[in-house]
Amino acid sequence: MFARWNDSNTEAEQKAVGISIRNLRTEIITILALITLLAGTASGGAGLYRITGIEKSNRRVHEKVTAAQEKLKNQLRQLLSAQEEERKALSRELHDEIGQSLTALKREIANSEKIARPKTA
Repeated sequence: MFARWNDSNTEAEQKAVGISIRNLRTEIITILALITLLAGTASGGAGLYRITGIEKSNRRVHEKVTAAQEKLKNQLRQLLSAQEEERKALSRELHDEIGQSLTALKREIANSEKIARPKTA
């Protein structure tokens, strides 16, 4: 009788230990899943933080490039304007110089004609 009771007690304890082991396994798996989830969330957060920093940096660089392009466009406009003004000035100078030379030549020719004509008295 004692042997049956002992066997029955042992069998009940083995079942209880088995249930405890299964519960422990379930809890370990749950804890590992939570740890994995937390690690993944932390990793994702760190990646998002880094991406946000990169985007801000890219935005600043883009703004600098845009400003540099605008400055370059303005300088190009000024250069073209200065070239056009120089061309106009050179054109006026050439025109005026040729005009003056032609006028002087015309006067010289007129004077030469007066000198070359025989004087009639």
